Amino acid sequence: MIRSGALQRSVKYCMATTSFFHNVLIKIIRVVLLKCRGFIMEKIIAKIIEKVVMQMSDGLRKELQQAIVKLQAVADQTENPWDDILVIILKVVCGVD
Repeated sequence: MIRSGALQRSVKYCMATTSFFHNVLIKIIRVVLLKCRGFIMEKIIAKIIEKVVMQMSDGLRKELQQAIVKLQAVADQTENPWDDILVIILKVVCGVD
């Protein structure tokens, strides 16, 4: 049987370990993005964005989709064609119809 103190220590250790690996992963991504240039960097960024969007929770995905729809309405009212291009890119990346 596990004592509550031992369980608390185990939970703290797991949380610290998870946080440590999370921080290491972020540092690795930063180094890779800073070192890579051109096409390789674009491919890496595209893959990272794809993975993040795929793992996004449903609630956040719905909020993001609603925000993109609002951005589309604003972009339609502006004369800047780059606004429309940005919205199209966001729609493709986030899977908004």
